[in-house]
Amino acid sequence: MGYHPHGVMSIGGFNNFGTDATGFPDKFPGIKPYFLTLKLLHQLPIYREYISAYGVCDVSKESIEYILRQPTKGNAVVIVIGGAKESLEANPHHTTDAERIVLLNRKGFVKMALRQGANLVPVYSFGENDIYHLVLDNEPGSRVRKFQRAWQKLFGFAPIIFAGRGLFNYNFGMVPYRVPINTVVGKPIIVEKDPSPSQEKIDNLHERYMKELRTLFDDHKGKYGYGEQKIEFIE
Repeated sequence: MGYHPHGVMSIGGFNNFGTDATGFPDKFPGIKPYFLTLKLLHQLPIYREYISAYGVCDVSKESIEYILRQPTKGNAVVIVIGGAKESLEANPHHTTDAERIVLLNRKGFVKMALRQGANLVPVYSFGENDIYHLVLDNEPGSRVRKFQRAWQKLFGFAPIIFAGRGLFNYNFGMVPYRVPINTVVGKPIIVEKDPSPSQEKIDNLHERYMKELRTLFDDHKGKYGYGEQKIEFIE
């Protein structure tokens, strides 16, 4: 399952697929989701134990292969495809004309799906980018963005300064804004197993995935207040 967008910290992704808070087992009986995060987070004492208790795994090739090769059926890995780079685009939707999704050059998950014969399922959360706002102007090409990208390349995560509301005010704080996150799960894209897929096969499946994700977004954006906003695939 490909989760979009990353937002500031993928709260919708964790709540939906890392816990039973939104009733995933009832809505998708027989499916066991494994929410995947940066390997770096699994090296932090205490926090590592906290996320591991919820079954969160690191988003490494070894973890993905281990989960998908289990003899029991119904195991699903949930990957935030855009990763740390996409958190730089976590601006509330009403402040932009398009939701920027890092996906154009992200094809590793497609290759893995082909090798394992795992179906691809696009997932989009409307509101993920709205629960916080980025404090600094980090438009592409700005000094802030250049610094963030350089840091992200060195350390694997993007340094962003974000804010929400306070406990007793709605102007500034670290508490998320009172904004609903509506997660929509798309139709599975059936994938036939190919241990050694060609680049053409990978590209074709990747193109189909992007098409299905765009359709998923366009079909539901009006319902969740996104009006005529578009989805823009970058990097």
